[in-house]
Amino acid sequence: MPTQSDTLIGPIITELTSIAQQITDIGTVYTDLPEAAPEDNSVMFACRHIDINSATSGKLDIHYNFDIIHSFRRTRLPNDLARCYAAMPAWAQVLSSPNNVRMGSSATLEDLTGMDIEQIKWGGQQMIGVISHIRVRREFTIT
Repeated sequence: MPTQSDTLIGPIITELTSIAQQITDIGTVYTDLPEAAPEDNSVMFACRHIDINSATSGKLDIHYNFDIIHSFRRTRLPNDLARCYAAMPAWAQVLSSPNNVRMGSSATLEDLTGMDIEQIKWGGQQMIGVISHIRVRREFTIT
């Protein structure tokens, strides 16, 4: 009988954490979404959606849609936007790097599908963030 355990999302977040740490000057990289407001210049990962493309021959072909949220505390909008604009090229570079396409032994970073700058309210704190939308593929063996 299967048991409940995080074998789908957790390993992907571990790999994304390693990718995020390739960008210099990022503060905290959260492996779990914080309940309180995140620190300034911090990164969080949210899995928005999972597509199951096949479930045959004892394997699942899974496509994940993740949001990588790089958040900044609000100070002055021109300064906040300048910080976001400076962060965007770094995210585009690490998420498009051939060295990061293969994530560990079981997942592939397939696509950076877009980037947004959005106002965020988290834990009662007004923030602004660069949100990178990515698609990850993983083949998962069913035991």
